[in-house]
Amino acid sequence: MVKDALGHVLCGATPESAQHFDDAVRALGLSYGDPIAALYKACLVSPRFKLAHLCKAWVLAIANDPALTDAARAILEGTVEFECNDRERAHELALRQAIAGNRMSASAILDRHTILYPLDLLAHLCALYMDAFGGRFCLASAFFR
Repeated sequence: MVKDALGHVLCGATPESAQHFDDAVRALGLSYGDPIAALYKACLVSPRFKLAHLCKAWVLAIANDPALTDAARAILEGTVEFECNDRERAHELALRQAIAGNRMSASAILDRHTILYPLDLLAHLCALYMDAFGGRFCLASAFFR
């Protein structure tokens, strides 16, 4: 059972692809480096690594560009048959909402998700972006709902 740097199980991953995934999440969180390149490597090593594909779709959806949203949708639809766990399923549900333009719904799904997975950095980052797109910039907003 392969896990990410924070101890979450990653369906379809190998140790090598998990390292690329961790690099991508770190790059996304720090706004430094190339998360897409790291995710490309993760997916190349493990083509059915669902969360790596979903993370790539998140990066495109977060870009807030309609052309990239279509690419994110295509990535998401390409992973429908991949094995996944509850954590990855929550990302998929939130991402579907984000791609459909329902950013506050995506944020709400991620907020509930982080109660169960408080160390899911990707979920925190994506919720932060979804909140920002909705005009909610307070980092502590999730704690006071």
